[in-house]
Amino acid sequence: MAKHKRLDKKVQVEDYLVLEYLNLSELKDKAEEWFHQYGPDAWLEQYQEPYSESYSWGIFKRVPETDAEYDARVALLKQHETAKEERDRAEFERLSKKYGATNV
Repeated sequence: MAKHKRLDKKVQVEDYLVLEYLNLSELKDKAEEWFHQYGPDAWLEQYQEPYSESYSWGIFKRVPETDAEYDARVALLKQHETAKEERDRAEFERLSKKYGATNV
């Protein structure tokens, strides 16, 4: 089986930002503060709040998955592959009995 790549996940590092009524100077100062706090790869994104029709602003960034998350994901992928192979094998055997085909 091929080696699985480590994935990055999108993480919200700050939420419910209040950007209304900020003048451009204040917005620039906040952006510089966030830049120093979260790094150059973080971004500002508007998202819909759960169970609500309103939207909020948040800061997001990509972080690599942890070893535990990677191990759990790979184990789940292996479990799915094994289940698929079993289903395919059972289907092949069923069709072999029905049509008399042999394993090629």
